[in-house]
Amino acid sequence: LRHPGIVIVYESGTSNDGEIYFAMEYVEGRTLDQWLLENDPSPREAVEKMLDVAEAIAFAHRRGVIHRDIKPGNILVDVNGQPKVLDFGLARLEDDQDAERAQMLATAAGEFLGTFAYAAPEQLTGDPGAVDTRADVYALGILMFEALTASSPFPPVESVADLVKGR
Repeated sequence: LRHPGIVIVYESGTSNDGEIYFAMEYVEGRTLDQWLLENDPSPREAVEKMLDVAEAIAFAHRRGVIHRDIKPGNILVDVNGQPKVLDFGLARLEDDQDAERAQMLATAAGEFLGTFAYAAPEQLTGDPGAVDTRADVYALGILMFEALTASSPFPPVESVADLVKGR
């Protein structure tokens, strides 16, 4: 994925001892939540930043890639103010024709991958067939809310079970 709002992955693979690795572009900057806290942007500036993030995710979606873990820690704002989405480690392809790659990126039924606070309700079910690009759009909505209000759209929960029941 070559886009100014996406961190470039130069190479990925499996090491000799079976560990999956990614060699990525180095980005000097802050995570989105750190940037928001340090810069206290106006609502207009926050929306413009989030628009850049949404455009990068839309670019990935047009190429059939679903991120599945959009959160402030997976977005870096570089020294020039350009947000860059990273960590496509949980991403999967909507229509993957490469069976080996599809198997590597698949989520097993009943398994949750992602970050609970930004996960769409269908992600919480653990049904990999239920997750599509709308899960990323849901996470973007939460990010937008947080960027504009400096708070979460949901009350804090005490356990994962409460989180799953509450959504």
